[in-house]
Amino acid sequence: MRCSLNVFPLYEQSLIYIIFEVLRLVPNDADVLQTKVFLLLQTDQYGSALELLEMSPRGSSSSQQSSSQFERAYVLYRLHREQEAQELVAANMPDPASHRRVQHLDAQLVS
Repeated sequence: MRCSLNVFPLYEQSLIYIIFEVLRLVPNDADVLQTKVFLLLQTDQYGSALELLEMSPRGSSSSQQSSSQFERAYVLYRLHREQEAQELVAANMPDPASHRRVQHLDAQLVS
């Protein structure tokens, strides 16, 4: 069952607390780290999300690495560090047309 985004205003702090507790038990679990990044982004905690992305281990699969690089670029954009975000997109995502979310971020960075 998928979690609706509507629950975040009511449960965001509880969800973040639960993720912190799960990370205490399994600190390097890629899925839990990904969930924590998602929650931090949903709650506009971009500085914390960037810290987590920078200290978390890189995913083993190319899709995990690509997702992590995209999230890092998105966070940099939200922190008004557009130049760094644009460099990250250019260096790690050579074909922005391959993913809609990358196209959207690239368009935001150009404007």
